[in-house]
Amino acid sequence: MAKSTTSSSLDIVARFYKALSLQQPSPVMLSVLAQRVDSGSATYGEVLKTLYTSATVMQQSPADELVRMFFLAFNRAPDAPLFGTMMDMLRGGSTLADLAGIVLGVPGFALSDAGYPRHGDFVSALLGRSLGAFNPVLAQQLTDLLDAGLSRAQMLAVVSSLPSLATAPPDRVETALLYLAGAGREASVAELATQPATTDGRIIAALAAGGLSATGGELAFHRQGNTVWLYGDLADDLAWNAALGRYTMAGKSAFKVFYSLDGGLSGSVMDFNAEMARGVTSIDASDAVGKGKLVFTAGPSQAVSVTAPVGGSSLMGTPQADRWLGSAGADTIFFTGGRDTATGGLGDDRFVLPDSTVYQVGGAPVTITDFGVGKDQLDFSRLLNKSVDISALTARLATDAPGVVLANGAVVLVENNGAWVSGSGASLVSRAATAADVLALFGPGKLFRQPTQVNKSVVITADTRNSADVWLILNNTEVTQVTDGVAGPQEIFHVAHLDGSWNASLVGTLPVPLDPVLGL
Repeated sequence: MAKSTTSSSLDIVARFYKALSLQQPSPVMLSVLAQRVDSGSATYGEVLKTLYTSATVMQQSPADELVRMFFLAFNRAPDAPLFGTMMDMLRGGSTLADLAGIVLGVPGFALSDAGYPRHGDFVSALLGRSLGAFNPVLAQQLTDLLDAGLSRAQMLAVVSSLPSLATAPPDRVETALLYLAGAGREASVAELATQPATTDGRIIAALAAGGLSATGGELAFHRQGNTVWLYGDLADDLAWNAALGRYTMAGKSAFKVFYSLDGGLSGSVMDFNAEMARGVTSIDASDAVGKGKLVFTAGPSQAVSVTAPVGGSSLMGTPQADRWLGSAGADTIFFTGGRDTATGGLGDDRFVLPDSTVYQVGGAPVTITDFGVGKDQLDFSRLLNKSVDISALTARLATDAPGVVLANGAVVLVENNGAWVSGSGASLVSRAATAADVLALFGPGKLFRQPTQVNKSVVITADTRNSADVWLILNNTEVTQVTDGVAGPQEIFHVAHLDGSWNASLVGTLPVPLDPVLGL
């Protein structure tokens, strides 16, 4: 007796056909294909690739022509609702020229009739979008055809059938089609720009964008040089501890992966072993779907680069310049004193600053490129040995002079307010604060008094142009004054630069609320 298929797999396979094929299979055949996925006899990646590379799609389907029309007329990849409606119209007997007429009748787009009353102007715009250049002889020939009675819609339909256009090269068309089928949505500008180089890779990425594994129930593993790609189903947490040479899935050292030699849909299931991970310095898990997290600890020697899976991650690097790229999941990134660059992504991320001692032995500042995208947190638990919620803090102005004592363990926000600038006259602009600028905040008639005892605290400098910088004040030598390493010991250390809406309590358009109350 055949296994009953789930509605989700049936809907997904039906979506593949709706997006790609003019002809539709019978409900019975759709059910059979979905049952093969449910039983493990086939994967979504195999089903999608078989359909996409078939003559039914490659030679007979108008889907690619319709995608080119979207790029030509709307300057974007097609969205699923409108594309689906137009494919249904083609199934109902409409022609591509009929659809082109509808497209050109919508005002406000790249080739809209409303924008080009004259045929010559329309032809110039069409040639620019299709050839990337203007050919006066061809332009005159096409204009003459329109003057003789050929419709603009017919001309757009013909141009849309050409295999390679300036605004719609084959790789963009393929990516857009596969996202419609695999993810059920429009491919974004970023996804079109960063698409994989192969059809298999695009299928994997498109399915992952829809939350689907291209390789069934196993995590797929591909290695080239020192780089590993993880894709497919990450159902449980993968702990990758290169420092100790320990690798576990769901807490177990014995687990299987779908091992692919080409990073595509072909491969075989095999036992994972530690030799597969030896010497790896880069991991890209961006196409891994499922609830599992990547728990990564780097080895001590080389800088690493890690892109997290959708399920989130916990990442700890090296003293080198590591690169971290988060996901839509919640990521926790532990900095270790190297000149790291971190992008948390859309999730609620936590950035854990290093222990204060690393800065006394040459620790470098990190850069967080998108702080505040999601409910991000800056974790001071290692730096100050305490937790501080900066969203609850308010800011002082750098130009104020109340002579406040900076308490031990405090985190204080300081708004530039014109104190730190460069240039002059019309070219005068605000700039990021330096250690010397932070030093200038201390002393008689300044924002802060000089300390009277050992002090470990944080000053965050910010403005609307340069976002924010985190400074560690580690005053443990000449305790009655703070020094910056020029006229005395270095006690001001640059810990991090934050780009983005770095303070969750911001109001209006400023990166910090200009509240005169010091949040100590």
